[in-house]
Amino acid sequence: MKAYFTNFNYELQLSSGVFKTDSKTREINKDFEFVFFFMEKAKSILVNQNDYTDEYLNHLEILGLNIPDFKRDGDYEYWWGPLENLEKEKKINSKITSTGIAQRLKFCHPDTQIIYDLKDLDQYIKIRPSIKKFFLRTPFSVSGKGCFILDRNLSIPKRVNLSEGVILEPYLNRKEDYGCFITGKGDYLRWRSIVNNKGRYIGSQAISDEIAPLSYKPQMMLIYNEYMNLGVQDGIQIDSFIYTGNGVDKFYPLCEVNYRKTMGGFLNSLVLHFKTDKITFLMDKKKDCFKGQSIKQIEERIGHDLYQPTKGKGIILLSPENIGRLAFAFIGYENNEVNNFINKYSSEFFF
Repeated sequence: MKAYFTNFNYELQLSSGVFKTDSKTREINKDFEFVFFFMEKAKSILVNQNDYTDEYLNHLEILGLNIPDFKRDGDYEYWWGPLENLEKEKKINSKITSTGIAQRLKFCHPDTQIIYDLKDLDQYIKIRPSIKKFFLRTPFSVSGKGCFILDRNLSIPKRVNLSEGVILEPYLNRKEDYGCFITGKGDYLRWRSIVNNKGRYIGSQAISDEIAPLSYKPQMMLIYNEYMNLGVQDGIQIDSFIYTGNGVDKFYPLCEVNYRKTMGGFLNSLVLHFKTDKITFLMDKKKDCFKGQSIKQIEERIGHDLYQPTKGKGIILLSPENIGRLAFAFIGYENNEVNNFINKYSSEFFF
């Protein structure tokens, strides 16, 4: 059997070239490692950073999932991102690459630009006097890390290396975030990304209807073809969003691309496992009052909304009880029902 280590700090590994496991890395893997149980279908070995109770493992077995063997050390393969062909993986996952493709296809804001030095930075600002706030992204930013909102003074954080390239554009009033996961066969799942009041990603809601505008799928396939020319063989995730400009909603087709396992792929695993596209995934830091509570105690709080297989509907706890986050899946609900649950659960369970 193959042994895996869930390197959820993949972008940091790619950008730094440092693969070591420190305390911060262990914490990231501890909080997200449960995703492995839902995505890895083959019997395997997990080099686990978290300890799992019999209660949680029994919970997974009841859901019909394979339980891997566990070990703490020894040889393993990286799981979230392979780190096998670093040059190729860096190019495909870099936001410099996605921005260049977006510029060529006109799938980004017309004032989006890749900057490599202070001279170009100053010139960019100078010829755009009407723009008051800017958004800067580094090539391997993820979950808001490596992203900065700047005013016209443009005080660049010291940890940003301009020589590696950054993406600069006007700060846009984002209204809705979308994503799609395209497989090597050309099939795709699309979803609405859920963010909290601080703008941090906390989940995804699968969408069965087409996303506006009507050109969404053709545009996504054009992007996928570009990445096939770069050597992509498996699936990729494409992130897009709708923003409001001058009172009009506008579509930004290509924000970034991820060529690794993704939370969109995790959502796709839930869709396939529960055989419905009426699925929403929600995850965030838990309130202090839920720390130390058992699965049974948390499920008692869910009450009569707990998932019932015979009805194909309900709420499932996905995360183990001994991490700093709670993750839920809402199965079989219509959009209005899900939105009510998101508001309820966010205020009740999350920090």
